[in-house]
Amino acid sequence: MNNISFNGKFVSNINIKKAGAIANEFKTSIVEINPYSKNDLKTLLEVHELWRGHFSRLVYEEAVKTSIDKIFSEENKFFVMTMQRGNFDVLDGNDIFAEAKIILNKPEKNYVYIDYLQVNPEDVYGSNYRVYKNIGTSFLNFFKENFNRKTIHLHTIESARTFYIKNGFQQDPKVSDHLYFKA
Repeated sequence: MNNISFNGKFVSNINIKKAGAIANEFKTSIVEINPYSKNDLKTLLEVHELWRGHFSRLVYEEAVKTSIDKIFSEENKFFVMTMQRGNFDVLDGNDIFAEAKIILNKPEKNYVYIDYLQVNPEDVYGSNYRVYKNIGTSFLNFFKENFNRKTIHLHTIESARTFYIKNGFQQDPKVSDHLYFKA
């Protein structure tokens, strides 16, 4: 029988930079979300309500679906980047910089598929409200480093294609919206 942790689990620290003339580094935490935790689901819902993004809704809905199915899936993983430095069993949606859902061993074994990745819309490149920068790149680098023996795949929307290519992803010649990264 598997022991299931019922709260967010700290995974790593990564640095992002404050936007502006002097780009000071700021330490963030990467936390793996547990879809069976009511607190973690509440945080994902809170993030969606704050961001009102298409992908934030999908991340929340996928986590809820996973929790309802009552089948602990080692393949589906949910992550957030937060400014919180502790108390990960009670995450605050206001402190979340980015979130993602990945699927391990998709499309085949030893692959990672980034199903959804979203950065707080206020902190994306070109936003007038931007306080931090390089959030998406730092979050993506976390996945590259932590799954460095696997090929990372994703399907991208047109507006994000340049971002992924700039971060070392290559376009699949057979499928225009399919990108991959080989470590």
